[in-house]
Amino acid sequence: MIESGDFTFDDDGYEKKIGSISDNHVISLVDSAHSPEHSLLRSSLASAFDDDSSLKGSIFFGDSVAAGRLAVGPLSKSVRTTSSIHFERYSSVWRIASAAFIRRNFYWVMITRFIQEMGVYAVLPYFQYYLSDVIKVENAAAYTSVLLCIIVVTSVPASLIASPLSNRFGRKVMVYVSCGTMSACIVGFLVISFNPSLLLVMILAGIFGVGYGAYQAVDWALALDCLPENADIAKDLAIWHQTMVIPQALSPLITGFILDNIESRKLGYSVVFSVTIVWFTLATILVQPIKLSQSHIPMHRQLKHSIELSQDSENHSDMDQYQK
Repeated sequence: MIESGDFTFDDDGYEKKIGSISDNHVISLVDSAHSPEHSLLRSSLASAFDDDSSLKGSIFFGDSVAAGRLAVGPLSKSVRTTSSIHFERYSSVWRIASAAFIRRNFYWVMITRFIQEMGVYAVLPYFQYYLSDVIKVENAAAYTSVLLCIIVVTSVPASLIASPLSNRFGRKVMVYVSCGTMSACIVGFLVISFNPSLLLVMILAGIFGVGYGAYQAVDWALALDCLPENADIAKDLAIWHQTMVIPQALSPLITGFILDNIESRKLGYSVVFSVTIVWFTLATILVQPIKLSQSHIPMHRQLKHSIELSQDSENHSDMDQYQK
């Protein structure tokens, strides 16, 4: 048995004690540094004990550094193993939290789309009756076809322009602009109810088409940005699509109920337009909780890339320590 200060060796040259710190003490120390912000401490501890083993080997065994590494090697290996276990544990937690965060964003996208479509289909199926009962247009069916064609014609270029603009200024900004545009047009329809003008109705229909086309393009991009990356992508997109289909059946029922229970057509459409403005306003407000990156890279790809970089960094760190 050889004793030197705080270091004790048996006849085979294996270290039994390092100062007053045993293997269990060191592992407990590393275990205590378990929060993500202490990951650097864990790596430092592993590196320190690994380098310290080489130093002690040089002191006690001269050039036989291998013997020194053999003495303290199991200890540093335990530290590295503990660090790796903690890293895997927090990587798993990070994946779960990230998935919940991404799905939360996707839920908000579906909610805002549902509300916005409730506003669109509160008025779209009733333009013919609006033209005949309020604007007092003869052959309202023909003018309704013209009005809908104007909306379609203006919505196509608006959607093509809104997509690159959303890449530059942000998805949510374009949602604000598009919903604001449609809300302003609905206010115009409400005002025209008390001073009928077919020309103004057609002009507002064209502007409404611009807002509608811009929203459809940006909302599609927003859904793809927030779409969770998993085996249920088809199911998620199918559910998202229902947020456009269900309002087509539900919202006209609400509008019909309002018009049936209000005798004055002008007052009835004023209430309908007011409800529509509320729908668009809610869609504008509720897009705020959606969290997006300024780079407009889908969130699930950013988080996946971050996890992969962390794993690569940890793996390289372990390889470097084993090679020393």
